[in-house]
Amino acid sequence: MEFKRNGVIALYLAGKSQPAIVRELKQLNVNKMFVYRTINRYNSTGSVAKRYGGGRKKTATSPEIVRKVKARLKRNPLRSGNQMAKELKISQRSIRRILQNELKKKGGGAVSADKAGNKNKGPADKADKSSGKKGQEQKSGGGGGKKGGKK
Repeated sequence: MEFKRNGVIALYLAGKSQPAIVRELKQLNVNKMFVYRTINRYNSTGSVAKRYGGGRKKTATSPEIVRKVKARLKRNPLRSGNQMAKELKISQRSIRRILQNELKKKGGGAVSADKAGNKNKGPADKADKSSGKKGQEQKSGGGGGKKGGKK
């Protein structure tokens, strides 16, 4: 590829027109857009080397946002990913991406129940505490299920 570009510039500096360059380099399979871009690159930069950094820039996962997420998690490790997304005005998916890729954490921001010190407490234990009655089952129709329950 570099050989083609150098050939285009050599002919351009020799005073050849773009269509003439395409005709002369036909055996190298050079089209007119390649010649046009190579000449423009040479005129703007003085070189035919590839220009880097032309891709899409990071926005939601920028270092500034990553720093903010890290600081919020440091203050409160149980912070919800959805809550952080709303506060920082970025998508929930971006928060997950920051946590997984940038900060190497799993989950949506909140630490799992085992890490928070609530070991061996399943849904049945929580129901006992909320009703205030240990060892007794809640009566049906009380609103614990999906149908007829309070939100």
